[in-house]
Order: sequence, then C-alpha cells, then structure tokens
Amino acid sequence: MSLSKLSESIIQKSEKKAHEIIVEARHHIENAKQKEHEKVDEKKIKVNKEIKKTIEQYKKEKMLWAHLEGKRIIAEAKNEVVELSLNRFKEILRQTRKTSEYKSFVRHAVPKAIGELSSIKTKKRTNFIVHVLKGETKLVPKIKGLSIKDDLPEDTLGGVIVEFGDGSVRVNMTLLELLNIKSTEIRGKLYTHLFGKAQRSK
Repeated sequence: MSLSKLSESIIQKSEKKAHEIIVEARHHIENAKQKEHEKVDEKKIKVNKEIKKTIEQYKKEKMLWAHLEGKRIIAEAKNEVVELSLNRFKEILRQTRKTSEYKSFVRHAVPKAIGELSSIKTKKRTNFIVHVLKGETKLVPKIKGLSIKDDLPEDTLGGVIVEFGDGSVRVNMTLLELLNIKSTEIRGKLYTHLFGKAQRSK
C-alpha cells in the first residue's frame, strides 16, 4: 500500500475516532446539563417552598401581632376607664368630709392611732402630734399630751396622721392611704362592675 493511501487511511480512522469521541463528549455534556438543570429546578422548588413558608409565617406573625396589639389597646382603654372611675371615687371621698360619718371617723381615728403608737416597745413617749386638714381641728378629741396641727395636705383627701412628738414614728390614717391599701380590691370591683368580669392579675 502506498504511503499516501496509508496516511489517508490513518486520517480517516482518526477522524472516525475523533467523531465518536465528540459524540460521546456531547452526550456527557447533555447529561451533565440535564442533571444541572434538575438540580437548579430542585433548588428553585426548595427556595419557593422556603419563600412560601416564610410568607405564611410572616402573615401568621403579623396577624398575631395585630391580635395582641388589639388586645393591648382594649386593655389600656379599660384600665383608663377604671382609673377615671377611681379618680371619680376620690372626689366622692373628698365630698364625704361634709358628712357626720367622716367627723365620727376622725374622732375615732385619733385615739386608735395613739393606741398603735403607744403599743410600740420603745422608750415611753407621752407627747403626740395629730395632723388634720385646715378647718378640722375641732373634730379632734381633747387628749392629754396631744398637739394639733392643721397642715395636712389637701391631696390626702382628709383623715389624720398621728405621730410621736419627735416625729420618729407616725400612723397614717388619711383617706388616701386607706384608699391605697384597698386600691387593688377597689380596682377589681370597678373592673367587674364596668366590664362584667374581673381583670386578670399580671
């Protein structure tokens, strides 16, 4: 066989082999592309699911927030109504100072407070000071060793404060103090009266 025919035969065989290699390579490339597309599609599906899940969670959180915010606003409004009612109650207490019940309360409060002070186990003291509202000194019973001062602040609503002569210990029997002691109970009753059920303790 001549050299030219040999070279031509070699070239033809090489071209055929090269073609087979190219076809095989293209097949691998197509498979790789297909697999990559499938992976991308899977990622897209996963991402879309995550996005949907996030959106649903956000909606739930938004709805929950709106619900809680609504409850908070209603609770604040109710508490505001209760506080307004309590302030009105304070005004009613202030007006009781014109009644005979209030005058009796002051007369009995003074010796009771002195009794509480006297029960304290300390150095014996016989001098006491009672603080009352201006114009109410006549309501205080005459007791030996008791000084009277009409300097009780108006915002105490009335009543008395009795203390040792040196001011070391005092007993607060003002209407405001008695109201503060009962404030939780009174608020509960106002809440029940206004809204039909007791307010839950925080």
